This record gives sequence, structure tokens and C-alpha cells, in this order.
Amino acid sequence: MGNSGKLNSIHALRGLASLWVCWFHLTRGGVAFPTWGPLRATGINGWLGVEMFFVISGFIIPYVLYKSRYTLGEYKHFAMKRLIRLEPPYLVSIVLILFLNYASTLSSLYKGPPFGLDVTQLMLHLGYLIPFSNYIWINDAFWTLAIEFQYYLLLGLVFPFLMRTKTLGIIISILFMIAAFAIDTDKVVLKWFFLFFMGFMTFRYYAGLASRPVSVVLLAVGFIGCRYTIGLEPAMAAVFAVWFILYFKYHNSILEFLGTISYSLYLIHVPIGGRILNLGSRFAVSEISQVAVVLVALGVSLASAWLLYYFVEKPAQQWAAAIRYK
Repeated sequence: MGNSGKLNSIHALRGLASLWVCWFHLTRGGVAFPTWGPLRATGINGWLGVEMFFVISGFIIPYVLYKSRYTLGEYKHFAMKRLIRLEPPYLVSIVLILFLNYASTLSSLYKGPPFGLDVTQLMLHLGYLIPFSNYIWINDAFWTLAIEFQYYLLLGLVFPFLMRTKTLGIIISILFMIAAFAIDTDKVVLKWFFLFFMGFMTFRYYAGLASRPVSVVLLAVGFIGCRYTIGLEPAMAAVFAVWFILYFKYHNSILEFLGTISYSLYLIHVPIGGRILNLGSRFAVSEISQVAVVLVALGVSLASAWLLYYFVEKPAQQWAAAIRYK
């Protein structure tokens, strides 16, 4: 635990995961650009950063609830803290995307449909309900926020029962495991259960609530569950995340910065970086010029994420921290 009160390994892993997802979208998010094969290949597995985010949430949310001696009677406070922590940057990113969509239509180079605002689509974004409608996300990266939101709502309800007795915790876990195999859609959190499960088991070991042998067995169960519900690559990414959380003990200023802006970077790297790529693709033909455009897109995305963090996310963190459990 660092002086700031953050788990250094979690903070660093957030930074790595967000950068990896960002690089994936910058190098492979578009079909037409970049065209240079080796550059595109560097981001081939960047999507696995999302799986690592789910493991992180599986660890850090129960860890915080455990340290706070959370009870079911404080569910309202828990939900409010999560909403106040996450919603302001999310809402500002939506406004930014709408503005950029409108501004793009004013350019003489624009060739798409005219700007339009669908109120129903916008309202569904506010409740993370897009997956259960016929509308699409205005930012493809937002789909994971819906899964995280479902996880918060579910964990706040079941956490006290998971911690009450081993028997009850085992029963609940088995039921969720069955659901993970039975559910045939990735729009609900239980399809991703084993990733959160591996994070949760890591938390129990880290907090001294489970022995090493028991933890190894349960993590192996989580790995097998991941393998057969969502694939081998996500399962491997989850193992890496578990290892990183438990054994990465170093402080690095770059990872500290990336971890700090990780949520903001995740929110806006597609609309910001994507427009840089779109503009650069009009003249970047050579290999070097394509690399330069991608690096500029990354730099602008990082700078924009810092601004969003400093002016919106950081105050939201302080507002959420002011809400305390009994």
C-alpha cells in the first residue's frame, strides 16, 4: 500500500490495461487505417485489457467493502458512492462525443450522415441499458461499463452473504458458476463471472481469509471456468492480472500516471484518438508516417484524459469519498 492509500499493483495494472485497450483501438480499431501490418500486429491482443479490468474490479471492490465492514443496510451508500465516482466523467465524455459528432459535420471533408440526436438512445446510455435495446453505444468502449455497473449492483447485494459463512459463499458461487455456463449472451455480468471470481479469490488470499493451497485450487477453478465460458486468451489474461496484483511491488511514475488517468483514458480514447487517426489517414501513406499518426493520436488521447481526470474525475473521487459507511 502506497502513501496515497492506493494499492500500487492495482493502480499500475489499471494503467497497463487502459493503455493496452487504447493501443488496440488505435492500431486495430479501424479497418482502413493503419494499413502497415507490423504496426497493426502490435495491438493484436490489446482487447484483453478489458478482461484484466474485470479481474481488478473482482478484487478491489470487495477489498474496499471488507475494509469498510460493509453491511447490506449500507447498500444505498455503496451505490451512491459508485455512481458519484463514475458518472461525472462518463456524462462529460458523452457530451464531448456529441459535440465532436456535431463539429465533424461542419467540416468540408465530412462525408457521413447529418448530425442527429436521439433522446431515447441518450437516456438508455444514462442507465447503461443500451445492450437490452435496439440502439448502439455512441462509443463502442462503453459496453464494459454496463457489465461493471451490473457487477456493482450485484456485489453490493451478495457480498455480506458471501462473507457470512463458507457454506453460503460456496453455494452462491456454485449458482453463479452454473449461470456463467448456461447464459448464452455476453450482455450480462454473469457471463463474465469467472473473471470477477478470480479477482475475488485473489482478494480473499490477499486479505488473509483463505490459505495459499485453497486459493490456488479456487483460482484454478476460475481459470478453467474462464477457458470454457469466454476463451483461453481471457483466462490467460486473468492469470496475469492475478499474478500482477499479488507480486508487482514496484513504484513507477509512468504507471502511476497511467493508473491515475486510466478511467478517463478509457472513456475518451476512441472519440479523441479516432479522429486523429481519421485525419491522419488522409495523408499518412508511408510506414513512418503511419506510426507517427498513431503516436500523435495516443499523445492527444493521454493529454485529453488528463484534462478530464483533473477537472472532472478527481473532484468526483473527492465527492464519493465524502460519503462514508457507518
